[in-house]
Amino acid sequence: PAGRNFRHLNFLGVLPEHQGQGIGTRLLAHGLARLDRERMAGYVETVNPRNARWYERFGFRLERTVAVGEDGPTIHCLWREPERPA
Repeated sequence: PAGRNFRHLNFLGVLPEHQGQGIGTRLLAHGLARLDRERMAGYVETVNPRNARWYERFGFRLERTVAVGEDGPTIHCLWREPERPA
């Protein structure tokens, strides 16, 4: 997103045999806590609608979707403003 102060989050993944154990949640929560301390927004893209809903649980909001060609994937672009400390 042009003109915005943010970090692009990428390459978060958990091996299939270790999924469902909260590893991805802990990794993302750790990274988001750092962004919050630095007062930085976060941006992430995913082609999996299920992952987009997962990111929304952490405060990301869908900004737009982008279709890649006629037969290509749809990219879900999500944005999260930093959370203010309580």
